[in-house]
Amino acid sequence: MLRKKIFICVQGLFVKGDSIGGDAVFQWRALREVFKEAVEVRLFCEHFDQKLHDGVAIEPLENFFVAMTAYPDAVIIYHFCDGWPRFEERLISGCGNLIVRWHNNTPPWFLAKYAAQYVDRTMTGYDSIVRLARNTNCRFWCNSEFTARQLAILNVAVTRIHVVFPASRYIDFPRPQPVAVKIGRQVKSILFVSRVVPHKGHRQAILCAAYAKHRLGIQAKMVFAGRLDSGTSAYHQDLIALAKEVGVELELPGEVDNVRLEELYRGADVFLCLSEHEGFGIPVFEAMRTGLPVLAWMANATAELMIGHPLSGGDLSPRWFAAAMATLQIPEIHDYVLRWQNENVIPRYTKEVIVSQIVAAMEPFQFPVINDRPPRAKPHGPRFFDQRREDLIRDKIAEFYRRIGDSELAVDDIIPKEIPENFVTLYDIEFYRSLKARRPRDGRSSWRKMPWRLLVGPKHARRG
Repeated sequence: MLRKKIFICVQGLFVKGDSIGGDAVFQWRALREVFKEAVEVRLFCEHFDQKLHDGVAIEPLENFFVAMTAYPDAVIIYHFCDGWPRFEERLISGCGNLIVRWHNNTPPWFLAKYAAQYVDRTMTGYDSIVRLARNTNCRFWCNSEFTARQLAILNVAVTRIHVVFPASRYIDFPRPQPVAVKIGRQVKSILFVSRVVPHKGHRQAILCAAYAKHRLGIQAKMVFAGRLDSGTSAYHQDLIALAKEVGVELELPGEVDNVRLEELYRGADVFLCLSEHEGFGIPVFEAMRTGLPVLAWMANATAELMIGHPLSGGDLSPRWFAAAMATLQIPEIHDYVLRWQNENVIPRYTKEVIVSQIVAAMEPFQFPVINDRPPRAKPHGPRFFDQRREDLIRDKIAEFYRRIGDSELAVDDIIPKEIPENFVTLYDIEFYRSLKARRPRDGRSSWRKMPWRLLVGPKHARRG
């Protein structure tokens, strides 16, 4: 009897720290561990560097098309890429059991000002997702409930959607053991890790650091570690100009290797995530794994696993987050936040949790599970909770907020803000498709030259 087959396909495995590639490799290892010899699991890639993935059996994409033809009943896990339409056409025509692993696409309104080609690319991605979803043999693995809701809004049946958390190498790290701080610790370094692109909230973070500096006397530098995409160079320059205007020291180290990244985590005093569109937010949990207190805007996927976090707010207010940051200089609050993260968040994002989600998502294909099934992850509220310290944090935030005052920094009111749960709809896809169709045939027009209200559309023009 022939073994059942699982084929994992990803476009690239050649970049250090690539989250999609790392997720594909993790799934390859996990599925082999779960099913042992009962199922053959193979990993195919278009562009890869074998030296970066020692011990991983990566095969060229040409082998995949041969295997797909030879084994039409194989289950294919496609790690979605919004620039791979030819591959998707072959998948649709030749695949009987397809899983699309989707990490979310950036909504186009974030990108229009800075990178016209990225608007086209992200909308191509949404078009591809809608096209793939029309195939009844296609299921989706999403990285969060937030991304799952986005798919449902695009008319994908909820019965075809499973949540499988993305992997991080930090899930193998031992749980940090918080060490009590006896004296006040000054906040000198604020860290955020992500690609430096417009939807990640860098401008709001700079404003937060400015309020902390000018209103509360916290002299901290802002560090944005992550790839500087060439297509959004104007955005990088805007960040540098904004930091200079509000008097914040800004460091942009670019994409760093794992050793340097861990140094940044362990050398920072606080991790500040004000991302305006987040499909999961792996760096938030990496920061917690290294024992770093986190401040985060409770919106999109970030809100799911951090529910109840004592220093995470529902309003995207740089002043509120500056006040919350100031409370970390109080030893009792600093220690409480670290313990809260350690007890309430870290146990919800582990290797065992992800493997249990993968096993549950594979149930429709009736594979034999060789290993004992790990317990499924279940949503829960805070398990560690101290009302006295929660009250102390609330009172201290209010105190620091009053010290900041009501007057805004000169540039605060012109920095755009996203609203929570702002999904892309089929109307949006039709709208951007129609804008693209209006371009002159010579292709010389630019998104930036279009009238602003036409560019963002009626749904988003009301934001001001």
